[in-house]
Amino acid sequence: MTPIQLGVLKYIEQYIDTTGISPTYREIKEGCNLSAISHAHKIVDVLIKNAHLDMDPAGHRKIRRKADSDKHE
Repeated sequence: MTPIQLGVLKYIEQYIDTTGISPTYREIKEGCNLSAISHAHKIVDVLIKNAHLDMDPAGHRKIRRKADSDKHE
């Protein structure tokens, strides 16, 4: 995992712990000082592919921690 990926993962986990909902891609971009929303999207896609995160198939703010999604299955 790259340092940027780790930073995004920690940001998402902290955001969920603090607010109870997942951040938007814009919030990830701003919170991690990324250059574009598309960059945040690509990093989240890699984290999902590598089983660090999961995506809720329905609803808004669909990013979730892998451990949280395993609890719902």
